[in-house]
Amino acid sequence: MFTADDGLRIEVKKKKGDELPQMYGFCNPCLRRLDPPTLIAKLGLEVASIRETDMGPVYFFCDHEGVTWHIKDLPE
Repeated sequence: MFTADDGLRIEVKKKKGDELPQMYGFCNPCLRRLDPPTLIAKLGLEVASIRETDMGPVYFFCDHEGVTWHIKDLPE
């Protein structure tokens, strides 16, 4: 896991099978931080969808290049 100076954490995981990713980009990159909607808004982007999980909500958004990201509302 990579941790930026401002506390943003980025985790890259190996694929678990031969299936194609469901969305494009870095195999669904996953970010973790508190209050993701505020970060997404600061980037000038919009939340595309929210998925509820056992660990809490996961927010999906597209960047300016059309890559779909998800960010979990977790401190780390």
